[in-house]
Amino acid sequence: MGLMYDRGQGVPENWVEAHKWLNLAAGAAQGPRLLVRVRNAVASKMTLGQLGLARQIAVDWRPKPER
Repeated sequence: MGLMYDRGQGVPENWVEAHKWLNLAAGAAQGPRLLVRVRNAVASKMTLGQLGLARQIAVDWRPKPER
C-alpha cells in the first residue's frame, strides 16, 4: 500500500498515507531494512508537518475487527 500511495498507482498520490503504511510494514517485517529505506525515501519528499502527521497516524492505527 505504501508504494502505491507513493507512486499514485491505483490510488491518489499521498505521501502521508505512503509513509504510514511503510512505517507499519517496517515495524512488522522480519527483515525491514528495505522497507526502512523506502520509508525514508518517501520521508525525504515530505514536510516536517506531513512527517509528524504520518507518524501519529501510524501510532494511532488499529486494524478493524473481522466480521
